[in-house]
Amino acid sequence: DGSTRHKKCLDTQTNEEYLCKTTNGSHEKMLSAYFRLTAQDGENDPLIRPVKKILKSGNETFLLISPKNFGDLHSYVRERRRLPEDEARSLFRQICQTVELCHENGIVLRDLKLRRFIFTTSDRTKLQFESIEEAAVLDDPEDDTLHEKIGCPTYIAPELLKINSRYAGKAADIWSLGVILYSMLVGRYPFHDKNASHLFAKILNGSFYLPGWLSNKARCFIRSLLRKKPEERMHSSDLLYHPWFQEEQTNDFFKMLDQENQENDDQCVPEYSPNER
Repeated sequence: DGSTRHKKCLDTQTNEEYLCKTTNGSHEKMLSAYFRLTAQDGENDPLIRPVKKILKSGNETFLLISPKNFGDLHSYVRERRRLPEDEARSLFRQICQTVELCHENGIVLRDLKLRRFIFTTSDRTKLQFESIEEAAVLDDPEDDTLHEKIGCPTYIAPELLKINSRYAGKAADIWSLGVILYSMLVGRYPFHDKNASHLFAKILNGSFYLPGWLSNKARCFIRSLLRKKPEERMHSSDLLYHPWFQEEQTNDFFKMLDQENQENDDQCVPEYSPNER
């Protein structure tokens, strides 16, 4: 059924620990995608968590991945409540580079969210996308039309909520990027409700609050990602050219003094729940 299971394992010959991801069914396209990404990704600071070994047994494929990391971005934003624009800019640049790399290689990530990005350094400045098992590998890189709907409700694009609808996968990824950037800078999701029906109604409506203390370029960037019409959202190849990324370092100290104005505590980025999808 294509499901993925995770377990820690030990190479008894080398005593190396790995995270073993076991997937069912045929995954030739996914393995091919991993090889393509590995060939283009940087060797020293890869954007996608590298697969160390690939083993097969019957109808199962085992991906061995280094388990070492320094936490995920969801937990970090939760801990910090929100990030200064300079820090968020550095991290979000890496996220955009990851999405651009995947889109260029015909891969739609689909389940894009803060928790999927892990830190690879103790100073929490380098990110990797944890894996692409949930991604869609396109037969035709120019045709990203999808019908299977995968993703976490708070990150899902409005077009995925329409019944029996096909959607442009790359544009849906861009919407999820908007949710990620908003959450990093504001400290809560742009669309949030404990009731799923109310949450989806808010997403379909497309209205969200932008705090006045955000810079104009940050506000502009978020709006260009969270557009209701998929065709109006930015293309992944244009993201790094947005003026917000060209911004010189600014002093965010006074902006961070606004922490006490974080209204609606239930709107803050919540602790991760195992049921989050």
